[in-house]
Amino acid sequence: MQGVSCTQRRVSMVPFVFSIPFVLSWSSSISLDSFLPSILLVVVIVVTVFIVAVILIFVVVAIVGVVIVVAIIGVVIVVTIIGVVVVVVVGGIPSIIKLSFMIIGFFSCYRSFT
Repeated sequence: MQGVSCTQRRVSMVPFVFSIPFVLSWSSSISLDSFLPSILLVVVIVVTVFIVAVILIFVVVAIVGVVIVVAIIGVVIVVTIIGVVVVVVVGGIPSIIKLSFMIIGFFSCYRSFT
């Protein structure tokens, strides 16, 4: 077997984050060019995470807004039904007729102003 002399150097490939080769040798200094792929990768990852976070925030805000609107509409419908039931139970048939005239009068008044 032949031995390796002291003058020979081995350049080792050290795996870097996400399999980017990072090569160092004893005779050269570390330069920006050797770090540029890693820096660009970090910038791309940060920008991607930021964009995904902004999109998720908008989606969550939209979903919460829809839930609030649906809840308000549901409360209005339930309160209206309870009001009609109370009027019918307390007042009987004459109150239903009065209620219908009030509704018709309200909409005719509303239409005359628009």
